[in-house]
Amino acid sequence: MASGDVVFTHGASLARFTSPLATETPVAAPHAEYAGAITETASGAWLVSARAAAGMHYAIKLWKPGSPALQTVFAVSDANLVEPVLVAPRITPKRHPSGLHDWSYANMLALDARQSREGDLKSAPASVRLEMLDAQGHTVVMGTAPVERDGSFFVETPADKPIRFALLNAKGAVVRQERGWFWIRGGEQRICVGCHAGPERASENRVPDVLLRSTTPADLTGANVPGAAQQKSPGGN
Repeated sequence: MASGDVVFTHGASLARFTSPLATETPVAAPHAEYAGAITETASGAWLVSARAAAGMHYAIKLWKPGSPALQTVFAVSDANLVEPVLVAPRITPKRHPSGLHDWSYANMLALDARQSREGDLKSAPASVRLEMLDAQGHTVVMGTAPVERDGSFFVETPADKPIRFALLNAKGAVVRQERGWFWIRGGEQRICVGCHAGPERASENRVPDVLLRSTTPADLTGANVPGAAQQKSPGGN
C-alpha cells in the first residue's frame, strides 16, 4: 500500500502488517472468500479477488476500505480471476532498498559505522574516508564525508573499482579501517549495518540521521577532488 503497509488475503477475511506492530491486524472487509494479492488504486480503493461462496469462481472486485460492499470490475463465468495488477506508470524508487540504475557510480549507506566484529566504537567517528586501488596498485584517496552522531553516513562511490573505507577521528587519524578491498556495481544502492558487523547484528528500526539531514549522498567518486588520481593515503602502496 502507499502507506507502506502490507495487506494480504486470509481466506474469508483480509489482514495487514503495519511496520510499528509486531503482529498482523484484521481488516474489516465485506464477507467473501478472498484469494491472491491486493492492488491499491490511485484513489485509495483496492482491487481484490473474491467470490461469494465456495464452488463459485473468483472475480476481480473493487473495494473502498470502510464501504459495506464489493463492486465487480471483471468476471468470467468459467474461470477464476486472481492476482489483480494495476496497469499504470511506475516511478523508480528514489531511495531504498537496493536497486540497479543506469549510473556510472553507486550509492552506499552505513546505518551505524560504530558497530564492528572487532568491537563497537564508544563514539561515532568524525568522518569516513574512501580509498580506491588504481590500475598501478596504488591506494588513492577519493575523499571524505562526515559521519553522523548515530554512526550513519551516505556516500556516492566509484563503481567496478576496488574500494575500502577508513573511519577517522576529529584530527583526521584513523580509528578503524578495512584491510581488504571490495567492489560495487554501477547503479547499485547498498545498505550495511556497520563496518563488518556481521549478519547477526541489526540497527534500530529508525531513519538514520544522515538521511534526516539530506537524501543526497556525499560525492566520493573523486570527480570533485582535483588530482584525486595522484593522492596517496598514509601507509598506501
